Amino acid sequence: MTDNIILITGHFHHNTLGLIESLAQKGIKPDVLILDDLAHYYFERSRNIHCLIKCRTEEKFISTMLDKYSSSAKKTVVISSSDDVSVILDRHYDELSPYFILPLPASRI
Repeated sequence: MTDNIILITGHFHHNTLGLIESLAQKGIKPDVLILDDLAHYYFERSRNIHCLIKCRTEEKFISTMLDKYSSSAKKTVVISSSDDVSVILDRHYDELSPYFILPLPASRI
């Protein structure tokens, strides 16, 4: 088990729920950061989530990541559950990489 915070990023989608449930099988309760404008999510009351944060815009999504997770003693591990959010993480890679363990952006492969 890791001491790093695990942050699942994505949308209201079954991919996000699948990641939450997969980590739960290993005893890991991730934080979940959703980029969507829906009022409710069917997984928001899951006992397998440590913390759920909803953002409506890309700007709020990135600022929330930095505000909430950039001061952790260890880098936060980011797992993206959607291509759209992966593109956003790629776009902000240089800004986020000092604080997060991110998927390698397509431009650096």
